[in-house]
Amino acid sequence: MNLLRKIVDWVWRTPKDKVAECLRNKCDAMPHKQRLTVVGLLFGILTLTAFLLFGHACYKMGAQEQRVKFEIEHMSIPDFETTVNKDKMRRMELIENQIDSLPDYDDTATKRPD
Repeated sequence: MNLLRKIVDWVWRTPKDKVAECLRNKCDAMPHKQRLTVVGLLFGILTLTAFLLFGHACYKMGAQEQRVKFEIEHMSIPDFETTVNKDKMRRMELIENQIDSLPDYDDTATKRPD
């Protein structure tokens, strides 16, 4: 556990403290208005970068979605309703063909039994 603490101090805490101390010294040496300008400028750059990254990610997702829609659009996937309608039409044709193939029956020519 002690070795892990030394490694974390050497890799993270010591460099972080050094950078923070250097930044604090630089900011203390600046006049208040200049410090405010620098902080505002850095905040603006950070905000602009965040918006650009977010916009780029949204654009890539939209482009991916369009590509997927485009690929699906050009595939020949049978529509369920079209398939059902074709099956109904096929059955109706079979029934009509069976009716047409029945012998003609003329019920007007039949005689009454006496």
